[in-house]
Amino acid sequence: LEHFISRNNVSSLLKCGESGSVDPIAIEKSMIFIRSILKDIPLGNIWNIDESTLLFRTNSLHTYASINFDGRGVKQNPERVTITFIVNALGEKLNVQVIGKYKNPRCLKNIDPLKCFGIDYEAQSNGWQNRDTFIRLLIQINKFAIGRRQIFYILLDNCSSHIAAAKYLDPQGIHKDRYSYQNIVLVFLPPNTTCLTQPLDQGIIRSFKASFRYHQLKDLIQAFDASPNSKIDLRSHTTLKHAMN
Repeated sequence: LEHFISRNNVSSLLKCGESGSVDPIAIEKSMIFIRSILKDIPLGNIWNIDESTLLFRTNSLHTYASINFDGRGVKQNPERVTITFIVNALGEKLNVQVIGKYKNPRCLKNIDPLKCFGIDYEAQSNGWQNRDTFIRLLIQINKFAIGRRQIFYILLDNCSSHIAAAKYLDPQGIHKDRYSYQNIVLVFLPPNTTCLTQPLDQGIIRSFKASFRYHQLKDLIQAFDASPNSKIDLRSHTTLKHAMN
């Protein structure tokens, strides 16, 4: 099958997904307006924010094994955090925001994630981004923009928490135009098009997750090599502190 795919220039595609139902003409109309807003803005002042879920106590779904191996799998560990990435068009990054379920995790006792790992840790009952956690993030970014004496233009998707936070900070703002709060301007991308228009969705988040999984597996292998006769349990070995590090 591998040689057949190679000979006939065939690739594997998902039959279901957001990109297949996107109207390119409607996207272009919306993007023309957004480009007009950002036309004279320095690249360093154009920012993008996006969230992604990380199942930090689960390893890769696929592996290699001998043909006689009993390949029955086990359920994935559902423990998750939400990671918020903040980057600008020049590649500058701000501290990522990590949202977990617990306000004071036992593994982070007497540890400041911001000082130790450069991570802004938040707690929410489901580990999701909501209006309040996003407002606090925007206020921090606004303080950073004030310190630089600049106006930051932030591109966002139409997540409900983003819209609620924008309306809270600027009740007079218009969703199809922009929301303003002191030194930040929030510009929303066309709905249901982030797979094509969201800068962070163009491989940046995927690259981060691949790197995280690589270092996680590398650490597990090192732990096994150090104690080859002991059983390495991913759940106990990979704590939130370990994942942050």
